[in-house]
Amino acid sequence: MAAGRAGETPPVETTRADFAVLELHAPGQAGVPAGILLLDPCENRLHVKLLELWPASLHPEDARVLRAVAAEFAERAAAEPGDALLAEMEGAFSHLLRLSARATVTLQKPERELNALFRRHVAAHVPPREAPAAVVPFRTHLPFYPMKIAAGLFDGDAEVEAAAWVPIPEGQRPDERLFVARISGKSMEPRIPDGSYCLFRMNPQGSREGKLVLAQQFGSSQSGGAFSIKKYHSEKAPQRPAGDDDFGDAEWRHSRVRLISLNPLYPSWDLLEGECRILAELVRILSDDEVPDDLRDAAPSAD
Repeated sequence: MAAGRAGETPPVETTRADFAVLELHAPGQAGVPAGILLLDPCENRLHVKLLELWPASLHPEDARVLRAVAAEFAERAAAEPGDALLAEMEGAFSHLLRLSARATVTLQKPERELNALFRRHVAAHVPPREAPAAVVPFRTHLPFYPMKIAAGLFDGDAEVEAAAWVPIPEGQRPDERLFVARISGKSMEPRIPDGSYCLFRMNPQGSREGKLVLAQQFGSSQSGGAFSIKKYHSEKAPQRPAGDDDFGDAEWRHSRVRLISLNPLYPSWDLLEGECRILAELVRILSDDEVPDDLRDAAPSAD
């Protein structure tokens, strides 16, 4: 292929990709769209985007099953070949959940096309939720904090004000330690897509092992330090053995704490005392329909 002339913008590579609409067929009700399955043939990966809020008329047991199915989709889509997984779903769904016939779409950026398909085929056909009449902090809504503003909150400044208020997601118990932040960057993909709005809980209790945490890494060149979301991993070693063969009464200490990027293209690092602190743990990622429209252009918060 001949090279383009100097100054010309290189053409954007495109390909044809299959997608299907996942439909919910509750007993006695007309089918409604519930999600998009997009097969990227270049990476053989199945991108999945489902409703987070299922219809209130759905039987509680059916809703529980659907939430479990949604969690399984995300886990399997990140680990299994996309073509085989889509074929398996086409053969398995026939009752409560059904797949439409495949259609094709021109694919440039999978995440962008996935969101566009979801808006066109799913969100446009789902009635909007009714907003509460008024914002009652930590009862009807949770605060949204850009990270540079939130730094004061983590330091105990009670005067920090929320940049916006987000309705509490359905099924989430109110808690004054909860807040919303936006993640910028690809270090935690595919689990957390770039630009996701996430629900966090400050001052997490209990073991942090294996959890996704929000960390602040101190640095003189950055006001307030850099914020990152990473997977927490701790290794322990006995500090004082009780005997030659008996470690039952030994005192244990953290020999190594590591903050891990899920995307192998991005670095992980050891948590060193005085250089970093853990601020909060991830509760879950918010769906598009759980984020107010006026937040969609908010500045990124953490990487």
